[in-house]
Amino acid sequence: VQYNTICMRKTIQLLFALPLLSSCSGRNDGNFHLTGTNEGAAGKYALIVPVDKNDVLHEDKPLARIRIRNDKIDAFLSLDSLSVYEINVPTDLGLYTFLPFFADSPELYVTYSKDERGEARIYTSSESPWNAFYGSYRETKRKAFQEDWSVYDRLSDSLKRENKYYTKEYQELWDRHNDASGAQLDSFTVLLRKLEMSGEKLTLEGQARDSLAHEISKRELDYDRAHLCGEKPTLATFYLVTNAMRNALRLNHDVGFWLSHYDSVYMDIYPGSNVHHLAQEVV
Repeated sequence: VQYNTICMRKTIQLLFALPLLSSCSGRNDGNFHLTGTNEGAAGKYALIVPVDKNDVLHEDKPLARIRIRNDKIDAFLSLDSLSVYEINVPTDLGLYTFLPFFADSPELYVTYSKDERGEARIYTSSESPWNAFYGSYRETKRKAFQEDWSVYDRLSDSLKRENKYYTKEYQELWDRHNDASGAQLDSFTVLLRKLEMSGEKLTLEGQARDSLAHEISKRELDYDRAHLCGEKPTLATFYLVTNAMRNALRLNHDVGFWLSHYDSVYMDIYPGSNVHHLAQEVV
């Protein structure tokens, strides 16, 4: 079972009426057979994208769109076994949840369900060693930080209920921004940015919540350093290390260690893999 964590979750609002780029269902026209279930999503689409081209909302086009029929996913795809992809499954309220996967075996079964935090799970078979390792590592790490993130979630819910995350000035301006258009919208955007830059966006309670998330994420990086770097290098460990590199840059935490680890272990292996494209964002 694989779980997204807070530093890897990427859930965005997409329109289901995107133009049809490719639709696969049961045709033997690729080297990789993807099957699975997505309950309640009949008639919608699962999207397949390379991990280095995942901004399908703004500029990147999906590699494939798979129409979900009778809650079933069934498609043959042409994939590079040395690259990493994401299946983007529709969830509630028109959202998509992104889940990475590896094409190291000819078949993969996936299913969408939600845990107590509303996160998606992806199930894989034992014939897929990279997916199996990735899922096992993420699950073990998730359990190690489950209570930390539960505290964070409870604090977030409390601030949301009591409307105490944003300052009153920022919240009022944000509400007006949402109702604006044209030049007025641009004006509100500038004002919001000024409040952000001056430190007047968040209440003290909101700042404390963000600081807690920052500290937990830094401890997750320490966990990766202690548990991941001794593993035999595979594309799965490479992808996890690259995510750690990017999170280290975002958090300004131990970036030099991860850059050095990439240079010494991964720079010269898996040439042509799209994971190198992600790493180059940090290097």
